[in-house]
Amino acid sequence: MRSLQLNDNENNQPVISQLGGHPYRTLAVHPHEKIDYVLFDGSNTEQMPLLVAEGFVPASAAQIMQRRVDVLNSNVPQEVKDSWWKKYFDTGDAPAYDSQGNMKVVLDAQPLLELTSKSKLHNGALVLPQGTYAGLQGEEFSKEQLVQYAGKCLNKGQSVDNPVWVALARGDKTLLSEYDTAAFARAKEFGYDTAMGIFVVSPREKENMRLWVVGDVGYSLACVYSDYDLDCCDGCLVGVAPEARVLASKYRAKRTLLDRILGR
Repeated sequence: MRSLQLNDNENNQPVISQLGGHPYRTLAVHPHEKIDYVLFDGSNTEQMPLLVAEGFVPASAAQIMQRRVDVLNSNVPQEVKDSWWKKYFDTGDAPAYDSQGNMKVVLDAQPLLELTSKSKLHNGALVLPQGTYAGLQGEEFSKEQLVQYAGKCLNKGQSVDNPVWVALARGDKTLLSEYDTAAFARAKEFGYDTAMGIFVVSPREKENMRLWVVGDVGYSLACVYSDYDLDCCDGCLVGVAPEARVLASKYRAKRTLLDRILGR
């Protein structure tokens, strides 16, 4: 676990606190509100128990998207923006697969929170007990739909109509549109015209679950991946104070209402 430069307070100075002997920084989610973000890097099987034990929850894909949009549109130092955009992040959202290659986007997946070094893995994926998939809540996509919506990078604006991206954005098309604009602006800085692809794994014999990884904008073109191994040493979870999700949800609801009033 280490610090992540995420601070954007009024003086652009990091607010240092202590967590288990490790320094970490706080980030103003919205004016006058402070939310703690802590980077847990290493294998997910080793880091998830630490994240949960410290009272955090793993950041969702939508939260990562919102943070990236916020810092890009703020006057924070460039290194703060880069710490969000030039780094990939593992999330608490999961792609769950049945044995036929169908997939569900499971938000805030409970099986991921229970992940430990003793969890049963197969080829880096969490093995689900037979029949678990049917009871999981989440937007479901058939193998044929995944061929249509995944496996390639997108053009600017296409993510807003991609149902997998919409599911990861929790149905917030305003956020998704803002993120699409921001991601393609950053990708263009690296000389790319396509970005934000969705990449999934091929069918397996057993029901399984991984986690969604939101890629960096340079090497990964802000794509999302579901093929990273949970026991890989390069994992990168972001622990978030639980109240952050409540605040972010209220903020998005207010913004959506304002957009409707203003006819945007």
